[in-house]
Amino acid sequence: MILKTRILPLVSSLIVFMMMVMISDGIVHKLYPVAESSEVNNATYMASFIAGLDNGAFIILGAGWGFAALLSGIILGRLSAATWKSNAIIVGSITTIMLSVNLVILPFHPTWLNILGPMMPLPLTYYGASLFGKKVMKSR
Repeated sequence: MILKTRILPLVSSLIVFMMMVMISDGIVHKLYPVAESSEVNNATYMASFIAGLDNGAFIILGAGWGFAALLSGIILGRLSAATWKSNAIIVGSITTIMLSVNLVILPFHPTWLNILGPMMPLPLTYYGASLFGKKVMKSR
């Protein structure tokens, strides 16, 4: 039973989150390509490249993160049924940590994205899960 109510929904929604973040990153990289793929591992080059990007790239990136959190919450709510609240808090917390680690590893993002990025996953995952989570009525 724990497999169906906890593990499957958690793993599925985390996979959806990561796939959607990868898609949004891919869109940004398609619109704003790196000059040479060999320079991706050069921290100095990447810092100057990211600093040279306009805010449109970061808006797309942040919107992708938000959409990924919302969609993972929706998937979680559909699969979790009665345990959607605690599952949403778990997934939202894990995705917040994942985004925070990403921003620490790549510290070249603008300040507003460093602040707003980690603030989005928990409430959006919870909201998405609440849209499709089963509402459990308390008996009097």
